[in-house]
Amino acid sequence: MAGGYVQEERDVIICESNVNGLAREAIQLKVIFNGAPINLEEGEDYSVDVLSGGNKWSQYEYRIKKQVFREEGTYIVTVYSVDDAGNVNENIDENKKAEIWFGVDRTKPVITAVDLNSGKTYAKEYKNASLVISDNLVLGSVEILLNGEKVDYTVEKERYSFLIPCCNTAQNVKVIAKDAAGNHSERKIEDFYVTTDLTVRIVNNKPLLIGTFGGAGLIMCGMLCFIRRRKIHLNKQ
Repeated sequence: MAGGYVQEERDVIICESNVNGLAREAIQLKVIFNGAPINLEEGEDYSVDVLSGGNKWSQYEYRIKKQVFREEGTYIVTVYSVDDAGNVNENIDENKKAEIWFGVDRTKPVITAVDLNSGKTYAKEYKNASLVISDNLVLGSVEILLNGEKVDYTVEKERYSFLIPCCNTAQNVKVIAKDAAGNHSERKIEDFYVTTDLTVRIVNNKPLLIGTFGGAGLIMCGMLCFIRRRKIHLNKQ
């Protein structure tokens, strides 16, 4: 949990070992939530248990209740104590190398297609497609599949760009994004065409196809009407 991201909050248990006993009234626990410090109250937010003492090293167990970490965000846990010899102990002391931080994240990444849509036809040799992929905390990995095969992409901030080559058959894109806590999202963009072939473009463009055949039908109808009128005129003569 420490140094990583989790989807669900849980109790945090810290054990402090000291040659001497601790002054209980001097113990202070706090968390820094998204940069803002919050003081914790013993009994309400955490408990302290003495594990050993006497002729042995003193050991104290701090159990911070999971309710303290119910909000999504990043947490740093700090422990401050003073032993019977007057020594001040803090886990955030650089020499101790005992800083505790982690993140709680239940939100899935968001995938937005910028200029690529299902069922569309693009009259190009290559289509430069873009996606915006974001996460509320830390994005872990992104995988883009073109027709079932992984493709390379470039990243600029939250914008992911990749090339789609020309093809006279329908193509599909699948995007899989995972964040550092393991939440994942998928987005599919299906049955689109990238082609300069006019026939393929017309066949797969319904409005254009309807317009083309509709126009041809009107022309044929007009020609038949003209021939019929011409025939009637000749018969009258």
